[in-house]
Amino acid sequence: MSSSLFSHEGGELNEEESTDPKLFIGNLSWSVTSEELEKYLAQAGTVTWCEVKRNFNGQSKGFALATFADTSSADNAISMLHDVEMEGRRLIVRYDSKPEDRPSFRDRSNDRGGSGRLRGRGRGRGRGRGYQREESAPCERIFCGNLPFSITKEDFDQIFAGTGSVSTNLITDDSGQSKGYGIVTFSNIDAAADAISKYQNYQVDGRAMRCKFDSKPPN
Repeated sequence: MSSSLFSHEGGELNEEESTDPKLFIGNLSWSVTSEELEKYLAQAGTVTWCEVKRNFNGQSKGFALATFADTSSADNAISMLHDVEMEGRRLIVRYDSKPEDRPSFRDRSNDRGGSGRLRGRGRGRGRGRGYQREESAPCERIFCGNLPFSITKEDFDQIFAGTGSVSTNLITDDSGQSKGYGIVTFSNIDAAADAISKYQNYQVDGRAMRCKFDSKPPN
């Protein structure tokens, strides 16, 4: 019997309680299941838990988390499987990190020649004004929420520079201040999915950006 667990019901493994090395596997084909991915990862070592993350209606989010029995197996999985094609998609395989451990927007802005102007200017105005949207089916547009109100259109454009985005649209009020969210459009669904995998929990002036597909434009 496989040692991998695909559900947290019935007192089974809680991923937050596990001390096994945990990997993030991104850019998955929408059709890949947890069971299929576990078998694929097993070529690198013993998989103790694996789960393809899904939204409320069961649609794959295009990424998964998996734990291995030891660090050697996890390292082997990264070495063997990162950037390797699975069902037509090149996998992103790396150690999973907490949002606070991931590079921030300010950390990366210097590499892109950015202004690095975000300095915590947000004063908490407009509490509750963040735009809330239901989960959408995969599409070319992504919704980026939980942005600081201090972010400018230039800052938002800079975050996605070099990603192949077709357009970026930071939503602002009549005064030009950010409402805390924006929309980015890509040329195809794969590019949008890659951006979600890359920028989910991306730190922007101390806030973890939330990214998801967005099939309907805001009113």
